[in-house]
Amino acid sequence: MRTYDLVKRPGQPLYESLYLAIREDIRAGRLAPGDKLPSKRALAANLEVGKTTVEAAYAQLLEEGYIASAQRRGFFVEAVEIPESPPAPCPPAGKGQKKRHLWRISSATAPASSPSPSGPGSSGR
Repeated sequence: MRTYDLVKRPGQPLYESLYLAIREDIRAGRLAPGDKLPSKRALAANLEVGKTTVEAAYAQLLEEGYIASAQRRGFFVEAVEIPESPPAPCPPAGKGQKKRHLWRISSATAPASSPSPSGPGSSGR
């Protein structure tokens, strides 16, 4: 079983250290597409961390498409395209500016407003 030397860094959760280590192994080709990852319980026991730490790291890898989950079979490395250069980070917010977020909310996905149910003071019958 592949193991990782997790180092607790100030301001960085342990799951993030694990996520970054596994992601780097995938990007560097040390974990190939189709490779099976250890179960959450087995990896947690091997690294002597809580199962929640491994669950959070796997969840982030799933969200970003680095791994896939097959019910009752486990987690498997996905084929990913690695960009030649990383995307430019958002500039930090200056004094008096709002922080910028990477997501956008589309008005097309907002739920349509519906008539409100009978409220206080209305006949409702």
